[in-house]
Amino acid sequence: MEQVLNQLPKGWITAQVKDVTASLSSGFACNKNFETTDGYVHLRTHNISTSGCLNFDQIIKVSHEKIDEKKSKIFKGDILFNNTNSKELVGKTAYVDQDYDYAFSNHLTRIVTNDKVYSKFLVYWLVSLQTSGYFNQICKKWIGQAGVNNTVLKGLSVPLPNKEEQKRIVEKLDALLTRIYTSIEHLQENLVTSKSLLASALFERFHQEVNPTPIKDIFNVYNGRAYKKPELLDSGKYKVIRIQNLKGGENYYYSDLELDENKYCESGDLLFSWSGTPGTSFGAFIWNDEKAIYHYHIWKMEPKLEIAPRYAYWLLKDITEEAIANARGVAGMLHITKGTMESFVVSLPSYEAQQKIAKELDALALKSEQLQAEISSKIDSLKHLKASILDSAFKGEL
Repeated sequence: MEQVLNQLPKGWITAQVKDVTASLSSGFACNKNFETTDGYVHLRTHNISTSGCLNFDQIIKVSHEKIDEKKSKIFKGDILFNNTNSKELVGKTAYVDQDYDYAFSNHLTRIVTNDKVYSKFLVYWLVSLQTSGYFNQICKKWIGQAGVNNTVLKGLSVPLPNKEEQKRIVEKLDALLTRIYTSIEHLQENLVTSKSLLASALFERFHQEVNPTPIKDIFNVYNGRAYKKPELLDSGKYKVIRIQNLKGGENYYYSDLELDENKYCESGDLLFSWSGTPGTSFGAFIWNDEKAIYHYHIWKMEPKLEIAPRYAYWLLKDITEEAIANARGVAGMLHITKGTMESFVVSLPSYEAQQKIAKELDALALKSEQLQAEISSKIDSLKHLKASILDSAFKGEL
């Protein structure tokens, strides 16, 4: 995709990144086997924030013997550019605010500017491109990753005013964006708090040891069915529910197979995805569609005894957190065994008490969702404001 700049203000020129830099150098790779708690800091892609600065929330250290001495330091005024990441995050850029005896990975490039540009001015320009989605559009994509190589980076056009104007723009952006980032940070803290309210309520309601009963005495836990590829059709009598369909995914396979009745689920049935990603596809769900077949990674939780339907749902939502703690897996995917699920012991009060608890939790969940939607909307508005401010800055309108 050709990079198109707006009409430049009087006195501005168009340069390329290679014209305003003294050097670009990639970092080095280091295998996970060489990570150690007392080693040398090795900056990774997560250490580059989307706000143009370094993030040290998670520091990885590697064995000193693996350090490339030529790439073991960064200095105040340097720029770190994230060449490889997801397509949404590739192109993140950070200003180095002081000297650090830190190395950096091969997915990062250290940029040293020359005297034609203030390095922070270039950082803000690269941040504006990442914020606008430009790197998402031009990056080379492959499975799960995207990249912007240094040849492309060097050829990027930069709108360039004189040094005095660059300094003024940087100071203005520092002031405005700091306020925006602070506001977003506070809203994100509020978002975390609003999510924790429901979790706290669940813990309070379900950890009172009222008639403690194991899951195996409350539910029949039915395994789903694994399918051979020829059995999965583009159309057919029954939808085949996979874990991605539990969170609203509409890309279904179908089947015409006639199976044992416990391999089907009806609208209102409780399902539990025992293999998936915590917070999205792992845990308890209610099926609210026509009769369907559920896949191997899903259990149908059929009550053995009288239990209020909504209480049963919230009960399973509560033990989802405990299930995550007991789950096994790698790379964000977790799973638990049927035996582990059936061994969980939960509170089972009277039916009347169950209905009361479920009603309270339904109301709290609705309020929590509304609050989260309101906070998320405010965060989105601030992100749009950030993009607008950056756009104005490089049109000479700030």
